[in-house]
Amino acid sequence: MVDEKNMLKAKINGVIDKINELNDVLKTKEIRIEQLKQEIAKLQNVGPEAISEYEENDDEILQFMQDFCIVGRIIIEREDYIPYTYETKYSEKYYKIKQEVFDNCICNYARLDLKTFVNYCIDLCLIKSEKNRKCVYPSAEIRVYYVSRDFLNAIKNRSKQGAE
Repeated sequence: MVDEKNMLKAKINGVIDKINELNDVLKTKEIRIEQLKQEIAKLQNVGPEAISEYEENDDEILQFMQDFCIVGRIIIEREDYIPYTYETKYSEKYYKIKQEVFDNCICNYARLDLKTFVNYCIDLCLIKSEKNRKCVYPSAEIRVYYVSRDFLNAIKNRSKQGAE
């Protein structure tokens, strides 16, 4: 009888210990749930700001692309690029455009400032540049930009389709 009482007490103590363990786990999970709720609330508050910041950046890129198309169309229509006198490794990939002409066209027709416009051109590989972001090169006695021939030709073809 004494053994049965001891065994029963041991089982009851084991069940109580298991209940206490589960209770501790439950408290830990409840604390974690509260922390997650707080983090979600913080993210929901930050979300609209981050989205609007992204949209502002997105708007600037869209504005740049529109400006680049306008500048490119003007350069192509006026034939303001310098023809190559002989074949070079760049002649098939780039139009050679005098720095002064390209800069003036940007200043006159683009909504973005010159530095921002040129930085976007470099970042999107629309003009030839080096690792140090140098993008103006000497050619004979003038300085030139090498602007993507494929992109300007696409603008040229698009403007022809629009005219038809």
